[in-house]
Amino acid sequence: MVSVETMDAIQGLPGTKQRIRGRTKNTWGRAALGAVLASVLAAGAAVAGPAASAQATGPANVESGPVAIPVGQSPGSLKFNRAGTRAYVANQGSGTVSVIDTATNSVQATVATGSSPGSVAVSRDAARVYAAGSTANGGGTVAVIDASTNTLTTTIDVGSFPGHLETSRDGRYLYVGKIFELKVVDTQTNSVISTVPLPQNPMELLLNADGSRLYVTTQNGNAGAVLALDTASKTVVATIPTKGTPGTMVIDANLGRMYVGEPSWNSVTVINTATNQVSSTTALSGPPMDGSLALDPTGKRLYTKYSGFRLEQRDTFTTVMEQSTALSGPSKIIANLSGRGGGMSVSPSGGNLYVPMSDRNTVTAVPLAPAFADVPAGTKFAAEINWLASRGISTGWEDGNGTATYRPLTPVNRDAMAAFMYRLAGKPAFTAPAVSPFADMAPSTQFYAEITWLADQEISTGWEANGIRTYRPVTPVNRDAMAAFMYRLAGEPAFTPPATSPFMDVDTSNQFYKEITWLADQGISTGWGEGNGQASYRPLTPVNRDAMAAFMYRFDSKHGAK
Repeated sequence: MVSVETMDAIQGLPGTKQRIRGRTKNTWGRAALGAVLASVLAAGAAVAGPAASAQATGPANVESGPVAIPVGQSPGSLKFNRAGTRAYVANQGSGTVSVIDTATNSVQATVATGSSPGSVAVSRDAARVYAAGSTANGGGTVAVIDASTNTLTTTIDVGSFPGHLETSRDGRYLYVGKIFELKVVDTQTNSVISTVPLPQNPMELLLNADGSRLYVTTQNGNAGAVLALDTASKTVVATIPTKGTPGTMVIDANLGRMYVGEPSWNSVTVINTATNQVSSTTALSGPPMDGSLALDPTGKRLYTKYSGFRLEQRDTFTTVMEQSTALSGPSKIIANLSGRGGGMSVSPSGGNLYVPMSDRNTVTAVPLAPAFADVPAGTKFAAEINWLASRGISTGWEDGNGTATYRPLTPVNRDAMAAFMYRLAGKPAFTAPAVSPFADMAPSTQFYAEITWLADQEISTGWEANGIRTYRPVTPVNRDAMAAFMYRLAGEPAFTPPATSPFMDVDTSNQFYKEITWLADQGISTGWGEGNGQASYRPLTPVNRDAMAAFMYRFDSKHGAK
């Protein structure tokens, strides 16, 4: 059963001795977090716990129909910050970047870039936005924008005709596509540090989930390919041919798949990102697609579109279609829009599909059906829940009628917590012991491998009483224990807890005071405001599935793969 996790020892269970040691080996934080094929967690406890503590970071964009958001002239590239609270749009015609608040679907700021930007990228920590474009004198620059103030801080000279942008996972490097080459920019010095020659002209750049591979779509006449570059050596390690000129790439890190639009063939090519080999090419039913693809955060639905011209109305239009990622069965039209749509993107919350309309100077937000029936757009932690599913850490329950549920207020037990953490760590290689170290578990117990991995890493080793060890797999996890587990999962980083507790209900003598204040210091959970400048942490409150998604999302932001 899936479950929540708590530590009964901190509630003073008699006759037990908690054996949870400080973890000192195999710091997981550099492990690859992507390309994880994780199983769906099975049914969990039906008890609804109290509301989650951490503040919501995802957008609450609930709309009754498509909404046209006025931006600058000739909008094209659009990217989100990692939490999905902001969308950044490159307006090539007006030389600006529009900043859209996805909660209200309105422009909050417009930043001049000094060029005609055709591409944008956002750093993983959401602190900086980059926009690449040609300048009036024939050169090319990348504008660096401070996302906290929405101001231009500097520009980086990268030479004429800069193209698509992508940032490294740790934010240290910015990749800039150019004619038959790739520029690598050091973001600390804002200077070009290397140039990687390419056999064909680059079109789009996309980093995989763990940051080890940079994929580049290329064109040479009517031929095309997807190049895989090793980001450590900055060399091309694979060339994957496509049927024609490739369109957009999207990656499902959970299943290790890349989808590539093939507009000349009205088809989608699927690439295995582990082998860099084409798995299949499937022709699509319905109107011809223009090569643009978007993937919902859970990897279940693929979006395609077709832009054309209505001769009788002498007007442009865009048809947006939804397709199962199994690429079987007919596609479904979800929107008919006025205008010519560019590259489209699904918000991290899964609530809206955003389509820049280049000839209308707008971005249209198309509302989407929620990936989880019980997590509609606007739900607290919707973005974090969809992120958790996209990484295969937990993908909810299939309800048998074509819908899925996440059950956000269900607590997480100790067995499920072990599974969550093992998957968050990238499913590291581990051989479970043939004989169970716990009296209340057998090797056939669900999540046995994950639980024994957690014990092997000394993140949690259970309880010992009278020489007998138990794990208590279906005991819920409380918030104080969660802080301890995450601190150990991070490798027990150096941290000096404050002399005065920031929480009215956590004394400095608390068993997990250091871990709780570390969690707060990292911004993973900051508790509840109780008025009069005081805050509570509620250490003995069980952690629900929605809050767990938020905790893991924030943990990954700070300590995940770079």
